[in-house]
This record gives sequence, structure tokens and C-alpha cells, in this order.
Amino acid sequence: MKKELILVGTYHFEQDKELIEIKEKKVIDLVDYLAHYKPTKVAVEWEMSKNEELNIEYQKSYENYSINEIQQIGFRLAK
Repeated sequence: MKKELILVGTYHFEQDKELIEIKEKKVIDLVDYLAHYKPTKVAVEWEMSKNEELNIEYQKSYENYSINEIQQIGFRLAK
């Protein structure tokens, strides 16, 4: 079976917080579009030594996402 890999890159959303708050609907649209591919894994840029912290943040983030692109895109897509 052929596997597909999709890489999505973004800038750091915290650099333009006001714009992302205005454009949150577009972020949600992007996540909805990517979800159509039914991803089985979602990888994010994160320091490996802080993996436990990432897992804790993911578990407590349900629909209360920070401005961070990891949460805005990665966590939303992984839910």
C-alpha cells in the first residue's frame, strides 16, 4: 500500500497575534481541509526533551487553543 506524506509549514503565529485572531476561521478551514486526508499521525516542531510537556498541553487543550501554531493547527488536526 502506498503511503502519503504531507508537510505543512507555517510561520510562528505568536509573531502576529492580532492577525491570527482575526484569521482564526481560515486556520480552522485549513485544518478541516487537511482532515479530509484522514491523517494517522501528526508531527510538530518541538524539543524532544520536552515531549511530556507537549503531551500534557495536548491533553488539556480541548477547544481552548493558545495562539501557538502547534496548538492552532497541530492539536486541532490531531483531535
